[in-house]
Amino acid sequence: MRSVVIIGAGLAGLVAARRLQDQGWQVQVIDKGRHPGGRMATRQVGGAICDHGAQFLTVREPAFQALVDAWEQAGLVTRWSSGFPVLTARGLQPGDGYPRWKAVGGFRALGAALAQGIEVRCHASVTHLEAVGGRWRVGLVPGDVVRSRAEGPQESLEADAVICTLPGPQAADLLGANGIPVPDTVAHIAYHPCHAALMSWSSVTADLLLPPGGIRIEDPALPLGWMASQRQKGLISQGDVLVVHASSGWSAKSAEVDGALLLGPLREAARAVVHRVGGRWPGNPEYEVLHRWRYSLPIRCCPEPALALPTAAPLVLAGDGFGDRPRIEGAALSGLAAASILG
Repeated sequence: MRSVVIIGAGLAGLVAARRLQDQGWQVQVIDKGRHPGGRMATRQVGGAICDHGAQFLTVREPAFQALVDAWEQAGLVTRWSSGFPVLTARGLQPGDGYPRWKAVGGFRALGAALAQGIEVRCHASVTHLEAVGGRWRVGLVPGDVVRSRAEGPQESLEADAVICTLPGPQAADLLGANGIPVPDTVAHIAYHPCHAALMSWSSVTADLLLPPGGIRIEDPALPLGWMASQRQKGLISQGDVLVVHASSGWSAKSAEVDGALLLGPLREAARAVVHRVGGRWPGNPEYEVLHRWRYSLPIRCCPEPALALPTAAPLVLAGDGFGDRPRIEGAALSGLAAASILG
């Protein structure tokens, strides 16, 4: 039986893992996070759950439509809306009418469902890649070495192939640290960052935003790009949590600013948006926290949906920084392309 180690349990890694396992491969997935799903992330805020990473998914390509249809039939995703209103400097504009889907129970639940039946090792970081005798020797350590330090001794795995779905800059760092040449098309992959502020009220009953509970913000006077009510989204039934995504430009400019200093401006901007769309601001949140997404949205991608490197054993790079469909759809299509290269 052929074996593969997949680095990264985001959507690209999970889609590739499931496709290859269905084709008879022995699959192991390694991820530094606490849960599978990557930026398909859900967390508890003030006792309520909220999606603080990916907010929804759209479908353009038939291959991804087939996946979404299967997820919808399995009860993993459901239609959220046909577009979202857009707040500009000129006022509120209607949405584009294009369908958006949400994950039932939050995006972490979708990641967990896709990981079911697959050997996934979370809270572990791959630090070593070495081709030996036409196979890969993969070294990993417990913990998240990007944010902290290793939490135990290095372990070693062997596999016939490796798929790396880390964000482009992290993939380039891993390859470079192990003497594997980094193609220019991979080295140039870049992302916008995003600060996500999560604001919770336990007793709110009135809608904070217009239906369907999400709003895009394209007013340059505001430091925001998106807001969503988790109660209107259907994730919670009591109280509310606002997920507030700062704009990419504001997030980049404030990347080195202490998070505690960013919550105030984001809160005031959120209050202004609620008032401008006719809602009633419920006062200061009972609980608020900031999460920084360093690799939020690809802005320069590798043109191939997945890339096989000329190494002594099969090594494929994939992720949402590959191909021409960034966001969730691009990650899924890249995972399919990576599996196709090996299969």
